[in-house]
Formats: sequence, structure tokens, C-alpha cells
Amino acid sequence: MAGNKKSGGGFAKTAEPFVCGGSAATFASCIIHPIDLAKVRMQLFGQLNPGKPVPSFPNLLKSMIKNEGITSIYKGVDAAIGRQMVYGTARIGLHRTFSDMLVQWNDGKPVNFGMKTLSGMASGSIAVCIGTPFDIALVRLQSDSMAPESERRNYKNVFDVSAKFTIYTE
Repeated sequence: MAGNKKSGGGFAKTAEPFVCGGSAATFASCIIHPIDLAKVRMQLFGQLNPGKPVPSFPNLLKSMIKNEGITSIYKGVDAAIGRQMVYGTARIGLHRTFSDMLVQWNDGKPVNFGMKTLSGMASGSIAVCIGTPFDIALVRLQSDSMAPESERRNYKNVFDVSAKFTIYTE
């Protein structure tokens, strides 16, 4: 008889994959941020300085800390956190939600690989659509200090990027 009842749990059960997924994605993004920042700066260095050798990863980070301070390796972390709070939360939470719905539609039986793939593609597609503005802000925050001074926007944080991004047409 209990097997015929719809599984309960209320809001906490529904929110669990969103909260856990978003928290994990946000924490991971905070840890990996200096590496991502260095990657972006190495890519831009090669474009902005053709013919010059791109500095190594450790040298780039050392130079940033020496010239801009220790906080420079976390430039743009607010956008990275914002992205993961939106993208990571939605991607993981929606995948669980869609997967659970597919199992219900399949009379409680596990779904096949194709349906799991469909769930992942749908959740990822929705999440990337709502997370992209934070990606734009992240790259702008990470790269602004590499632009010539006359071309810098001197972004303060993710909200400043968003405000300036909507004002300027590029």
C-alpha cells in the first residue's frame, strides 16, 4: 500500500538537490578560481602580446600577487559564485527533478540511458541559458586589468559589470 502512495517530503525534499548541487558547485568554483583566472589571463596574454612567450602558470600567479596583491587572484570570484549559484544549482537540481519525473512516467521503473541523456541535456540547456550572463561578467572581471588603461572599464564587481554591460553597446 505504501508503494502506491506518492512519495512525500515536501519542500525540503524538492529543494535538496538544488541546495546540495549549488553549494557543491559554488565551493568548487571558489577553490578553482585562481586557476581559472590564470587560464584566462594566459589566453589573453598570447592575444595581446603576439610573439612574446606566454608566462607559465606559477609565474603569472606570482606576478599578479606581487603587482596587484593577494586578492588579485580572486578577481571576479563574485561572478564565479553568482554563476554557480544559478548555473550549478539549476543544472544539478533540474537534472534530479527531470529524472524523478521520468521515473514516475515510467511507472517507478528505472529509465534507460537515452532518457537519462535527455534529462541531462534539458537541465544543462536551461541552466546554461540562465548562467551565461554571469560567465560574461566573470571573463570581463578577470580580463579588465589586462586591457590598455585607456580601454579599461575598471569594474568593481559583478553588479558593476552587469550595469555597464547593459549601458554600452559593443
